[in-house]
Amino acid sequence: MIPTEYIYVDCETTGLSSMRDYITQLGVVHVTPDILVQEEWFVSPNIEKASIGFGAIRAQCGSLDDAQAIGELIVRMASSKPMGEQAEEIGRFFHERRHLPMIAHQASFDLSFLASMWGQQRLAKKGYLMPHTVLCSKVMAQHLVPGLKSYSLDALTEHFGIKSRRIGGAHSALNDALMGYDLVEKLRTL
Repeated sequence: MIPTEYIYVDCETTGLSSMRDYITQLGVVHVTPDILVQEEWFVSPNIEKASIGFGAIRAQCGSLDDAQAIGELIVRMASSKPMGEQAEEIGRFFHERRHLPMIAHQASFDLSFLASMWGQQRLAKKGYLMPHTVLCSKVMAQHLVPGLKSYSLDALTEHFGIKSRRIGGAHSALNDALMGYDLVEKLRTL
């Protein structure tokens, strides 16, 4: 059974290893029967920031909307704060919702990065606890919609006709968390 209240989480990272790489964006949707609470954190990773001009972005994108959306993300990333300056705010957000299930697509990936950040920032020693129950929307879909060629978030949202909520469909943690929420709600109806 899919819970009616939960938090849907998506992390964007500098790479695939939670031991070497860092969270650069964290998008969270707190789902209740009455309201959606959306939170997004942009994190300055421990690497030098790349300098990319808007003209170069536009040349690489299919449309002006895509270029503007990606440019907007880069501006937000460039003005982001280090994790150390945001960790307690993030810890407090999750701690206040620790009794709720956390859902993510490829949940082990997102959980490994959150756990690594939790340890690096010593959030548990500061009294902040993570949610105890973790569910995976990919595993949910594999059980409820067998036989698909791919169970990636992109493939599943296309299968169910779920549209991006961001202008230009830019890839971001909050956009993916919102699309993941839409996916879970579609799976609920099956």
